[in-house]
Amino acid sequence: VKKMVKKLKYILIMAFVLIVAACTTMQPIDNIGQQTVPNGLTGDQVRQSILSACGLMGYKADEASPGTVLVTISTGDEQTAKVKISYDNSGYSLLYVSSQNIEQQNGQISEEYNNWVKSLNNAIQNQLNQASSRTVMGGPSDTSNNTTVISKEKQPKSGS
Repeated sequence: VKKMVKKLKYILIMAFVLIVAACTTMQPIDNIGQQTVPNGLTGDQVRQSILSACGLMGYKADEASPGTVLVTISTGDEQTAKVKISYDNSGYSLLYVSSQNIEQQNGQISEEYNNWVKSLNNAIQNQLNQASSRTVMGGPSDTSNNTTVISKEKQPKSGS
């Protein structure tokens, strides 16, 4: 009976390890290389588009230096990632800087991080396309008064 209990215990531990491993999908860190910007936009319009996209995503954005924005992605459940966006009037790129409470090792990171960065990149592209449309249509090109940057906070669960 002791041998059977010991075998069962070993099987349960191995099953638990496999389940945990299956739940966490690790991927190479997705640094998004040079993305093109629509022709005719100024560096300031690119910056405003990036800041607007961060605000829409609920991410905190700080201008680290001219041509560089440091973005903090915060889920509210203590997971945080920092991404550096370098930009000019011809393009931009997103580079992983650091993370807290997000599984990461040997150039691999939780799939969740890569999804956040891809979504941020899509939001930036949308903002750039809108800025380009305004410029082409002769609308206002200065969007500096339309930027809202907020931190994404986890909403409290109802009934807790």
